[in-house]
Amino acid sequence: MILDEENLQYTINSFSKEYNIIGEIIYFSQFFKHGGEKNIFKYLNSIRKGEFLSNERIVFFQDCYDEYSYDASENSPGDCISLIQKYLEKIDITNCFVTILSSNPDIDKEIRAVNKAYSTTDGTLINFINILGDYKKVISKQDTFCALAWKEWFLKPDAEILPCCSYDRPYNLGNLKTESISDILHGKNVKALRKNMLNNIKSPGCQTCYYNEKNGIESRRQKNNKKISFSKEDAKKITSSDGDVKDKHIFLNSLELSLDSSCNLKCRCCSGDSSSLIAHEEEKIFGTSYHKNKILKNQEKNKVVEEIIPYTLNAKEIKFAGGEPTLHKGHYQILDFLLKNNKNDTELVYSINGSNLKFKNKSILDYWNNFKNINVSISVDGNKRQFEYLRHGSNWTTLIDTIQKIKTISPHVNLGVLSVISSISMESTIELQKKWHISNIVSADKFLLQLITGHNGQYDIQTLPESHKKRLKLIIENHCVWLHSVNQFGSVNRWQEIKNYMLAADMSHKLSQAKRDIELFDSFRNENFYETFPELSDMFDNIKPTKH
Repeated sequence: MILDEENLQYTINSFSKEYNIIGEIIYFSQFFKHGGEKNIFKYLNSIRKGEFLSNERIVFFQDCYDEYSYDASENSPGDCISLIQKYLEKIDITNCFVTILSSNPDIDKEIRAVNKAYSTTDGTLINFINILGDYKKVISKQDTFCALAWKEWFLKPDAEILPCCSYDRPYNLGNLKTESISDILHGKNVKALRKNMLNNIKSPGCQTCYYNEKNGIESRRQKNNKKISFSKEDAKKITSSDGDVKDKHIFLNSLELSLDSSCNLKCRCCSGDSSSLIAHEEEKIFGTSYHKNKILKNQEKNKVVEEIIPYTLNAKEIKFAGGEPTLHKGHYQILDFLLKNNKNDTELVYSINGSNLKFKNKSILDYWNNFKNINVSISVDGNKRQFEYLRHGSNWTTLIDTIQKIKTISPHVNLGVLSVISSISMESTIELQKKWHISNIVSADKFLLQLITGHNGQYDIQTLPESHKKRLKLIIENHCVWLHSVNQFGSVNRWQEIKNYMLAADMSHKLSQAKRDIELFDSFRNENFYETFPELSDMFDNIKPTKH
């Protein structure tokens, strides 16, 4: 990158006469050094003030080309510009106290793009000064191939189709309320996704996997590429240059179906997107609910099931998720269809909340006894009172009764536990996993530990204060020693991965958001986080004041 050094020095000198530069100028090249992103985040956090003076500025200098993960058009922001805006939002620094010196002719457009995507400052933009020098945009490349774009799709409760449940919702492939499955499977969105994957280009809908991989967590993409016998070379053979695949080559190995948002619980880790009760609660609390407006009408639910049913015949695996699948009429219609067509060898995978085994006059256990291969994960991430808090509306006694019924009436079912690992549930899940293994309720290695990551919200374990991270690090290490002693090695590796992720970054700036969320719902649900989780009662004691 060639810059006019004389012009640069003149710009800095002129700027310094008008403004007081806080700390050191931050160079873009630091982002690309080992640990650079983490170090810049820490530095910004260290110079953050509760109140800035009007003449104070944090200055970034673009001394190298930015990287462009998704698009190199004039309105597409680079990765560093995006990170700067995300960091300012996370740390709570107002955009107007930041200035970027750049030779990028599109810097104004990129700043506006990141402001719209990542900022809540309602149009207050990061400042910039153009300096003389060359600039070019190049799309960065890496291995992005994922077999799921050819072999699986995920149905959301609002009828949107995604390639998998980790895919970012705004980039959905289509919606069954207005399109057919055939239209979606040959649509422009899925063609663009496949084309990117075959050319090592990132797709914005896959950010969760990229984030996890960057943080040392095995992503859904990586796991499924190992599991599914379908390589990048296989994909190239059946995929045209525009990303389309002919019908004769479309064989969906797996369907993941959230047919309906109907649910009888209000879980802390969930939203109105997957729980109709939460959607209605949101409307009562906030006066409106985006999710409530997306709940399907009965006619739309019937259309969705009619579209899906033909594709279930050739699927090797069908996953049912929520809402709560045991309460969904369409779920039973699909099971009836499979049995009618002698497809009782189809692998069925469930994620249920353990509160219900019947729908009207139908027993899910009766259905399961007609299928050969059933895998059921019950969502549990706390013991007794903590479980009932985290899964509002649940009952511990009912949960234990459900597990015993499944074991007794349908002993062939492969029963496990799905635990969401968050800042408020991690410790209680460790306790639960040990107790249930010792009590022979569910073995430790049958716990699927689903980690909430920073891409998703304020309950990320990286938000924990340093004192709690140190305490939980020791708890996890002691738990791993015990797991190793009882030969539960899969869980050892997963907890080590979770511990490393927890320690990898400081996101404690999100604690204030978590506190607001917890106390709001506590008030509305007549619950008390501090009494339920006394070990975390001081978690919010050192929250920094908000910005001015």
